[in-house]
Amino acid sequence: MDLNLDRPSINTRAVKTRQTQLVNDTRRDPDYFPGDGRDTVTMLSELCVPMIYRDEVLGTINLEHRQAGRFTEEDKRLAEAFTREIAEAVHRVRVSAPTGLPWERYSVKNRSTMDNYYGILVAVYNGEEVLNRIVHRVVLPWKRGKEMVINLVVKGYLCKEQISPSRYVYKITDEGVKAMKTYDGISEKLRT
Repeated sequence: MDLNLDRPSINTRAVKTRQTQLVNDTRRDPDYFPGDGRDTVTMLSELCVPMIYRDEVLGTINLEHRQAGRFTEEDKRLAEAFTREIAEAVHRVRVSAPTGLPWERYSVKNRSTMDNYYGILVAVYNGEEVLNRIVHRVVLPWKRGKEMVINLVVKGYLCKEQISPSRYVYKITDEGVKAMKTYDGISEKLRT
C-alpha cells in the first residue's frame, strides 16, 4: 500500500530515521496511526522495519499485534534479517523489469512455470540455503514459490535436509542437476 510520509505514523518514522521501530504499546506512541478505520481493533504492538537497499528506502515491512508487549528484540533481529533479503529481491526485480511496466506485474506474469522451476534449481545449485531467499530470488509470491519448491522436492529434483530443530536446507539432487542441464540445452537450441 502507498505510504503517506506527510502524516505522522510509526511507518513514517521508520522511513525517515531509517531505523527499526519496536513499539510495545501503541497507545503511548504519539505517532501511532490506527489505519484507515476499517479495523475496529487497535493493534497494541507494532514492529516496523525500513526496507533499505544500497541506501535507498524501498518501503517498510510492518508487523502488528493486538496484544501489548508482543514483539521482542529477537523478533526485531529476525524481522531485520528477513527485510534485508526482501529489499535485495525487490531491487533485483526492479532493475530487471522493462521500463514503463510495473515491476510487480512483470516479475510474475512474464515467467513460465518452467522458468520459475529453473530459477529455483539454479538458486539452490548456487548454494542458496534459506527458502525465503530461494523464493524471492526467482521473484515468486511466497505461497506460489513455496508450492513450487515442494513440487521440486516431490519430483526428486531437490531434497530437504533438517539442520536444526527449526531450520531446513534444500539441496539439489543429481536429477535436479540433470534437469537444469537439459533446460540449458533446450534454451541454447532455441536461441540459435
